[in-house]
Amino acid sequence: LPQTTTYGNSKPLPPSLFSRYGVSMKKLSPSFKKRFLITLVTVLTFDLLTKYWAITTLKLTPWQPTSWFELGFVENHGIAFGLPFGGSPLIVLSILLLFGFWIYARKALDLNQLSVTMGVSLILSGAVGNLVDRIFLGFVRDFIRIGSWPLFNIADSAIVIGLILLLLSEFLP
Repeated sequence: LPQTTTYGNSKPLPPSLFSRYGVSMKKLSPSFKKRFLITLVTVLTFDLLTKYWAITTLKLTPWQPTSWFELGFVENHGIAFGLPFGGSPLIVLSILLLFGFWIYARKALDLNQLSVTMGVSLILSGAVGNLVDRIFLGFVRDFIRIGSWPLFNIADSAIVIGLILLLLSEFLP
């Protein structure tokens, strides 16, 4: 049987669901929790507000100030780059990937390092933003185009920036 854990003078805590199966999780520092929640709430709010603006404004009147930049609107019913695969299986897959990434981050990454904290926070907030769209609308609202790149949104940008931060934190001292 797994052992219980104590912190300071507190009562013993029961083993977590994950520790029962041999998965140890690192303890989260208060600074991580604060940065994580601030980033999550900020990015998620900005993402959902800009998507609302896009669906109410850009759906009727796209804006293209230059040949390489456009603010338009598209309902993305598929996965990345509009590839066809959607519906309930995609929602289930998204939730599984979200939890899988969180477990990986808790187990394998140094979440007390600022760039890692920000990277994980951006990836998860972007994933949650797109998941909210899929659950409540059945599609993701995309509205930004740069060059010949397919339309994307703030959540997609957060995921990409988060991945870049994680890669930089891994390969740069």
